[in-house]
Amino acid sequence: MLSAVIGGVGLFFVLTGGSVIAGNVEAGGVAAIWIGGTLIVVGLACWIVEGVLSARATDGGPSQ
Repeated sequence: MLSAVIGGVGLFFVLTGGSVIAGNVEAGGVAAIWIGGTLIVVGLACWIVEGVLSARATDGGPSQ
């Protein structure tokens, strides 16, 4: 359950960051583009954490 919540938060950050960048590209606001990029990076980090948590929960590792 926790990994699903973290994945949802990651999706929210990625979509919000993309929207911030898309909304401010024409205005040329450098700060808004940095904020959007940071939100996307945080969202990707959430997805990595989600993957690690779900792999630990199922004991799924690389198959040998």
